[in-house]
Amino acid sequence: MRTTLLAALFASAVLFVTVSPAPSEAHAPSLHQAHAVAKRVAKRLVHRGGVGVSAVRAKRTRSRRTRIDGCIRKPHVVRCRLFLWMSNRRVCRVAKVAVRFGGSSRRVTDRYHTRRVSCAAARRVLARRKPKPSPAPTPEPAPAPAPIPAPERLYSADSVWNTPISASAPTDPFSKAMVAEVVAEVGASGWSIATMDWTNTIYYADASTPRYDIPVTNSAWAGRKLLNVPIPTGAVPSPDSDSGMVVIDTSTGCEYDLGRLQKQADGSWLMWWGNGLPTNGTGIYPYAEAPSASGFASAAGTIRPHELQRGLIDHALAFTVKATKAGGRVLPATGSDGRSTLAGAIPEGARLQLDPNLDLDALGLAPHEKVIARALQVYGMFLVDTGGAMAIRVQNGNSTDYQYPWGRQRGYVPPVLAQHLRVIETGPQYPTTWRFVTNQCAAMSPK
Repeated sequence: MRTTLLAALFASAVLFVTVSPAPSEAHAPSLHQAHAVAKRVAKRLVHRGGVGVSAVRAKRTRSRRTRIDGCIRKPHVVRCRLFLWMSNRRVCRVAKVAVRFGGSSRRVTDRYHTRRVSCAAARRVLARRKPKPSPAPTPEPAPAPAPIPAPERLYSADSVWNTPISASAPTDPFSKAMVAEVVAEVGASGWSIATMDWTNTIYYADASTPRYDIPVTNSAWAGRKLLNVPIPTGAVPSPDSDSGMVVIDTSTGCEYDLGRLQKQADGSWLMWWGNGLPTNGTGIYPYAEAPSASGFASAAGTIRPHELQRGLIDHALAFTVKATKAGGRVLPATGSDGRSTLAGAIPEGARLQLDPNLDLDALGLAPHEKVIARALQVYGMFLVDTGGAMAIRVQNGNSTDYQYPWGRQRGYVPPVLAQHLRVIETGPQYPTTWRFVTNQCAAMSPK
């Protein structure tokens, strides 16, 4: 009800000035003449101090506003719209006025009626009737910073990750039992491609990337921090309990591997453990002080998007199984968390290879499956950690816009490939020695 009443009041805020010719005149006056008449009417009404209403005297008037919205010429008549608003501090009055020429004497008469409205309402009416200014041009958005290019290949050319398996490499004496365990795990849970979880997010940094001294929550290193770690704005760890993240600094040639990483409310970071190493080295921490139990760098063996795009993976892959062998590591691993005593348990650090004589074209593989299988034939894969199932890794989908061929969920390697694997001779198992070694990329604060 109140809205309807206000609408009626606002409608009376426009003054119509109608200029018509005397009976002897053949045509309506010009727009210029009509505008001048409307202007004189507005001036006279303001001078009177209240459109004939004595309650609003000139000396108390705080606002006297008029505006001619424009005149429209029609046959024998010109109509002008005039808005008049006069107020003291609390009372506002608006008027509707008609103006007409009175014959050859050109006398102007007006008739009007007034409405009392709140000043706030009158101001809103006036604001609505003011011509809207032209919108300011929208500034061009600042160009997004160019993405930091990913290094084509990580680690040195003679790293085990980048060295093809020799045709003369011997097969381990217990290969058949270990492959049988792999086939059993694949039969139970599939051979998965960890995509959105249980694989690290990977980001690239440069000299402009924000840097942090990150406290370590591992009780053995409590009170110490890994220094000067670059973490790009917006970076997130893997959304699983490992919370793993890798940052590769292209300006320094360093890789930072961060485990159980947590961002705090104030923007700082905490982690259970982390370390760094040069990207032109072996890709292995010398004393197993790494987020992975085997001591391998976290990015090592991970399939990255550009490798699938170009159709070539030119390094060994990383994989996990449930049954990792107790009793220590085998080279080139520097650590192990293996606990299984099964006959087919595989020691961490073992290298498996897909039969290089297997005809991949005869298996009806999808293009990405053939790319992965070819890498397994040439470079093989290293056992890097204990997992919940047989799995290889790609860069976590939360850190790339690339759409993997299998989508946003976990992918799978064709299970038929598992029975064509062999284990390269592993050699003896060794105990693990944990020790942090300062290098050109990683430094720990004193306690």
